[in-house]
Amino acid sequence: MNENVVAQIKTMMVTHSDLKKTASHSFDLRQIQSFKDVWCTIEKHTDNQKRPVERYLIHKNTLGQMLYEVFTVNHQDFKSFFLPIIILLDPVTVGGICIPGYYYFDDEQEKFLYIREVEPEVIDLLNELRGKYQINSNLSLGYLYNHTTPSASVDVDDRLNRLMKGTQDFSELLSIHGGLKDICVLASQTEDMIQNRFSDTFLAPIFLTQWIEKA
Repeated sequence: MNENVVAQIKTMMVTHSDLKKTASHSFDLRQIQSFKDVWCTIEKHTDNQKRPVERYLIHKNTLGQMLYEVFTVNHQDFKSFFLPIIILLDPVTVGGICIPGYYYFDDEQEKFLYIREVEPEVIDLLNELRGKYQINSNLSLGYLYNHTTPSASVDVDDRLNRLMKGTQDFSELLSIHGGLKDICVLASQTEDMIQNRFSDTFLAPIFLTQWIEKA
């Protein structure tokens, strides 16, 4: 990913209020706030090492390492179909990241790129979702449907299969880390993934959320 990745993601993501007004995926690029980007350090192409989990759920370096291992090393074409977006709802869940919001991890720069804050109305919907599925976490990966690449024309079943393999590998890595587990739920009012169109979720174009919590 190059330095324009934040602009590309912002173009694809719309605010909840925008969804009510228009189907357009436009975004004012002047609102980019790069001072909120968060650097981290990852170990590339080495064995993943367990790191101590202190008062936070997971450290930014550990999270970055996991994202790199799964979505860059193990599934090299995953980001052609979906982009894993970090959804952080409080300032203490991820060690080293103190500003809640949406982030994208750029493994080339080894940096968490700040996209924007999570709107209050979306937080309310996420709270309803967490209550429904008894999710005790303020951290999730949101899988953003990447409609900017040629792979966007790939069969829906194939896309879903790639998504499931990626989330399963990430879940396994959480288990290896120890003390963590995950739960995957649709960002939608219905539970049928096949019948849900990618544009029908309240986090559109984020389709699926994978919450990380204590085991």
